[in-house]
Amino acid sequence: MKYKTHLLFFCFSSLLFLSVRAQEVDLKLLLTKPDVKNNCEIVSSNVEIKINQIYKNDSINQLIDLWEKSCGETEPLMRLKIIDHIKSKLNTDSLISFYFRNYSDILFNRISDSKELDYNKIYFENKEYYSYIPLHGYFDNFILELAENFIAEGNISKNEELICTLFSFDNEQYLKKVNKKEYKETEIAKINYERLLYNSEPFTYSLMLGSWIPINDTKNIFGIIPQLGVGFGIRGNKLEVGIGMHVRININDNDFEIKAKSDTISTNSDIGILIGANVSYKLYTKNKWQIHPNLGIGWDIIETDVVKDDTNEEETIYYDLSAINLSVGFTVLYEVLINKYIGIGANYHFVPYNTDNNYYTRLSSDYLTLNLIYKF
Repeated sequence: MKYKTHLLFFCFSSLLFLSVRAQEVDLKLLLTKPDVKNNCEIVSSNVEIKINQIYKNDSINQLIDLWEKSCGETEPLMRLKIIDHIKSKLNTDSLISFYFRNYSDILFNRISDSKELDYNKIYFENKEYYSYIPLHGYFDNFILELAENFIAEGNISKNEELICTLFSFDNEQYLKKVNKKEYKETEIAKINYERLLYNSEPFTYSLMLGSWIPINDTKNIFGIIPQLGVGFGIRGNKLEVGIGMHVRININDNDFEIKAKSDTISTNSDIGILIGANVSYKLYTKNKWQIHPNLGIGWDIIETDVVKDDTNEEETIYYDLSAINLSVGFTVLYEVLINKYIGIGANYHFVPYNTDNNYYTRLSSDYLTLNLIYKF
């Protein structure tokens, strides 16, 4: 009986050794057969067929080495590397970051194409793009099941959870997670945010509400008055160039004098208008905060109620006073949603109204503006 037990143990051990050895031989033959050597399509087809068996025999590392020698770096291979690192409790941050920056677009397309009714036709027309790993095949399902298991076990980082959600082909759940607060510090969320900024339209729009504040206005003509503004800009990586218009509503202002009709006339103004252009530079960014210094130039107009005597004109024409408007200041913005900001802007304006020959009352050339801003 004792000899029979030893014999059975010997036979079992031999079979186990031969099985593992056969697996190693199979993997090596993928690269050593004359008709298979360096043929990526055939090697990848063997990986597709044998991935479950190789994983059970704990030969993933050997497979990764042989596959990479034959095909180089590919999207499916990088998926397998990340899954193996998670399984082995190794650090995955740099690997996931590299994958997401270089290969995630291919996976997004794979997920999308896998949902099509003719996904087999799509694959055969794009075999090289998909690294000779079929859509909806054994390999995809193998990675999907492991990714779902890792998420269910819960013993993974937030970054790993996001990539596993993507590997499980649950694109909708991934998009929900990546924008949640608890994932915002992950490398994937940061890269995703960078892409959204890069791929977003270069145009910006602004709505402004604020005050126009004269400095050293000894005549106290206008005082502090409200203003409304709209803006349009084109942004680059750091610089933004824009145009805009501000309308000042002259509430409770005092009369001033102008030279008109060969006389000096006392008048009043209901509205002031600034039309101009500006350039800003993104000097500081941290988390969701941004600081932009800016320079501006425009044309400033003060409307009056003095009518010009010109019977040839069909419309009533009024005397307007105008001057160049030069400004310098800064804007502080906080991002409330992707590419949507609220903030404040403060600017100093030099507006030499007294250079207008029609102006009689001397006014200050120095002004401040403070604005609340919504930018989108």
